[in-house]
Amino acid sequence: MSKDRLDARIAQMEQEGTVFRPGVDVGRDLDAERLRSDHDAVVVATGATRPRELSCGGRRLSGVHHAM
Repeated sequence: MSKDRLDARIAQMEQEGTVFRPGVDVGRDLDAERLRSDHDAVVVATGATRPRELSCGGRRLSGVHHAM
């Protein structure tokens, strides 16, 4: 995805109310229980330096992509 397209999508999500908190260490910077009690939903996205093959059903179906 191009940087311009990604920036536009992030801006759209922020306008819809999504709050991004990159670089937060849950347990050090933020208490896990408070995170759970203060929010309706939480997405924890951890990064990887390279994709890895999954051994699950449907992995090779059209439209399934690695995300990093």
